[in-house]
Amino acid sequence: MIQQFETGGQVQIISNDNYFIGGLKVIAEEMPAVNTRHLVIFDTGLRSAYIFDSGELQRNKIFDPYSALLHCRSFYFKRDVSLETYAFYLSGHRVNTLGRPHLTEREKWAIRVMCEETDADDKARLRRMNRKTYSSHKVKALGKLGISNALTLYSLLRVWKDNWPALCPESPRDGEPSRYRPVNVVARVANL
Repeated sequence: MIQQFETGGQVQIISNDNYFIGGLKVIAEEMPAVNTRHLVIFDTGLRSAYIFDSGELQRNKIFDPYSALLHCRSFYFKRDVSLETYAFYLSGHRVNTLGRPHLTEREKWAIRVMCEETDADDKARLRRMNRKTYSSHKVKALGKLGISNALTLYSLLRVWKDNWPALCPESPRDGEPSRYRPVNVVARVANL
């Protein structure tokens, strides 16, 4: 469900959890006025969420869910953090930006192979690589993404794909619509 509400600007919340949405509204009401005009709060439904500026994807030329999953790793956090932490994130601070090292090209490749976002060259490279080396790249990449296992990675990618129409900027080809279609996304507007 997509919910938008006013807090000195418009906040877009993408969540199927009414308690989570209600809690964020209460936190936002108690906060001093901050510019949250372009804030997106994306609840994955997997005990984790992302909080980021809506222009973040477009500014960084992110036009597909897979790239967004990798790019937004510095906005990813567990939902069971303290209220002060939510207030900190809602006021525009990035989630652990400096604490997460960059993914190497091999680690990005390992994640792409795991997510089956590969082309023929990637599959050929996998066959020439030692299994332990590939496994090492997978483990390091998952750690850098803040994800505990491959199942969580698959689930997060599925959530990004399912909600992509609500999250995505225009596609790279002159406003051509995204190839991803909405899945059980309902728009509802509420004012504080």
